[in-house]
Order: sequence, then C-alpha cells, then structure tokens
Amino acid sequence: MAVDDDDVSAFDDDGTYRLITMPASPRADREFASLLRGADETMAVITVAAGSEFEGTTVGDVPGSVVAVEPTDGSVEPIPARGRPLTADETVYVIARPEVLREIERRATERRSADGTGTAD
Repeated sequence: MAVDDDDVSAFDDDGTYRLITMPASPRADREFASLLRGADETMAVITVAAGSEFEGTTVGDVPGSVVAVEPTDGSVEPIPARGRPLTADETVYVIARPEVLREIERRATERRSADGTGTAD
C-alpha cells in the first residue's frame, strides 16, 4: 500500500484498518448494487403470466420502478418508457419495497377471472 507523505500522520501504528480494492474505472452495475444495499427497496425479477392483471397493461401501471423489461426474444430493454405495453412471458425487473414486490408478483402471476377481478377458477 502506498500513502502520500501528507497522509501518513492520519494512520495510527497500532490501529486496525480494512483494505478495499476498487476497480480502475467506475462501473454502473457496482455503483447501482452499492446504492441498493443501503436502501429500503430491493429488486425482483417477475415474469408476466398469460391472463394476469399486468398482461396488456403498461410499464407505468406497475407499482414501483421498472428498471428493465426482457421480452421473450431475450433482448433486455433498460429503463423502458412508461407507456410501453407488457405482454405475457416478458420478464420485468422492478425496484420497490418488499411488500410492494409481493403484491406485484401476485398480480403478475395470478390469472384474472372473467369479471377482471381475482383469480380465475
């Protein structure tokens, strides 16, 4: 470890220190992960089921923050427009509080009943 002469006095000979190595250049994925660790929200990956409440709606209808959508063809769309429609079998990457994520997952996986409410029998 190399330290500038001006910084040497800031260290205590008897102290314990933790050495962390950082990448040579910042990476967005690492910065995002470190920010998410300190937040109340977390991220979930949810697949839109055929006949679910979210099929045919838009990204803006999903509570929380949709950070990406992966269509069935596999090309991930980062930061999709709020008006982008959602279709069956697409994967949605959402950031929200855990209780909101549970609700999103329920709504994305349960089939709608004929009247549009609840689960179909």
